Amino acid sequence: MTRKYHHLLTLERDGCWYPQFGDYDKQVVIDERRDCYVGSGTYGYKAKQVKIVTLADVKQALTEYLSDLNAEAIQAGKGERFFARMSGEA
Repeated sequence: MTRKYHHLLTLERDGCWYPQFGDYDKQVVIDERRDCYVGSGTYGYKAKQVKIVTLADVKQALTEYLSDLNAEAIQAGKGERFFARMSGEA
């Protein structure tokens, strides 16, 4: 059985969601979101620009999830950075 992994995603200016942090312990990801990403945290994202998703602990699961989530931005031609980052080129 595959372990579950919790991913912290952020919505960037190009309209795509990107993985920023992850852990097997969901509370660690929740704390990271609170402390570093939302509001007065280090990066200052708005709450609607940050989400936590739980997926199987395989890279393919995250890649497929993000491709579906980002489909609209990719169709609009804004996915170049997304594909480069997911393939390890960026």
